Amino acid sequence: MATVIVIDDDRVVRKILATALIKAGWSVVEAADGQEGIQKALELKPAAVICDLMMPRGNGFQVCRALREESAELPDLRIVVITARIFDIDRVNALESGADELLTKP
Repeated sequence: MATVIVIDDDRVVRKILATALIKAGWSVVEAADGQEGIQKALELKPAAVICDLMMPRGNGFQVCRALREESAELPDLRIVVITARIFDIDRVNALESGADELLTKP
């Protein structure tokens, strides 16, 4: 079973995503901020990370850059950044920071 780390400072969002991902067959690990998420990713070497764009102790851009700097440790990692903000510049910056995709939260 592949592992995904869900990084979001909103506990409700983490639980909603975790429930959907578990139903889809993923093993889910949660993190409440960017630093915790980076540490868990380096420790657990997940297949994917889903992280919020705006959160304390490391925003989504910082998470992407930190994880991409560890590409030797995480060569096949997929990163999806999620955000409630709908600005084209956020998509550009997320992709330039190393995200594979940016999705907007409803």
